[in-house]
Amino acid sequence: MDIIKSANDPNRPVFSNLDVTPVVSIQGQPGSFHHIGARRLFGEVEFLYRDSFREVFADARSGRANFLFVAIENSIAGSIIYNYDLLANHRIPIVAEKYLRIGQHLIAKPGTQLASIKEVWSHPMAIEQCRDFLETLDVRVVEKDDTAGSVRDLRDHSRNDIAVISSDYSAELYGMQIIRPHIETDPNNYTRFLLLSHVSIAQKQGVDSNQSASTSTQPESNPPTGSLHHPPRPVSSPLSGSPHHPTKGKIKSTLWFGVSHKPGGLVDLLHVFREFNVNMTKIESRPRVGSPWVYDFFADVHLDANTESGKQILASAREHCEFLHVLGSYPDVSVADPV
Repeated sequence: MDIIKSANDPNRPVFSNLDVTPVVSIQGQPGSFHHIGARRLFGEVEFLYRDSFREVFADARSGRANFLFVAIENSIAGSIIYNYDLLANHRIPIVAEKYLRIGQHLIAKPGTQLASIKEVWSHPMAIEQCRDFLETLDVRVVEKDDTAGSVRDLRDHSRNDIAVISSDYSAELYGMQIIRPHIETDPNNYTRFLLLSHVSIAQKQGVDSNQSASTSTQPESNPPTGSLHHPPRPVSSPLSGSPHHPTKGKIKSTLWFGVSHKPGGLVDLLHVFREFNVNMTKIESRPRVGSPWVYDFFADVHLDANTESGKQILASAREHCEFLHVLGSYPDVSVADPV
């Protein structure tokens, strides 16, 4: 498989010449941000459009899809908490991440004026990203399953006093009109997506003749279904760099772990990461089902779980954990394509 990224063309697919025919399951309809992000990675391939993230993960379990593309957090609205539970329950390896700069637009039927809007539809995360703007309007806000799906539903609806928050691409796709562009609370509005698959994706750094970053590799053998012990083995990635912090060449691992429910239980583990100079970029707690008020954790750390040094660090970390699973090791790609 070749992995190609043009520094000058964010619309050019990142993954090409795959050894399998990609079938990508996403939450949302054509024109959604999941659709936009997945197209940036794969180009025009077969997409399965699902109403919920549970349905997306079910596509991997049934074999209908060999890639899942799921949002995990937004820089304004925060983490998509229930997706962490799905990551833990299904343990499909994370093989890549992608960031998108999200532009949210108020969309209505052609000719509609803002003053006539009585109701606004969108996905809860999109609503949160635009909360400040919505508070300036005297409207009813209705949560829907999908941004782009709401634009499609608006097109087919008889009412003319409804608007939707969604992408400009969805407005174009369904023949609707943007009546207020970029209504997100902060222009630095980014969403991080994870690519999940049992298809191994190894990466190494290179540059093509067009001055764009390029990588190519021979695939590893596929890990057993459900295995967390054979994640992809990325070496380094040119798809890095950020307006906030440089991450070029770093590998990120997503961990799921539990520690003893006692004073210092989490601190003991964090001391291991400090001792080995491992940077933790994110930590999230989730309730442990069946044990009220006991919490397990998800964390992103700059660590390659497939190297000897990474294995040594994780072995030391496990001494302070009730359990620790690696959900994937992949290039840290903290740079966002504009939408």
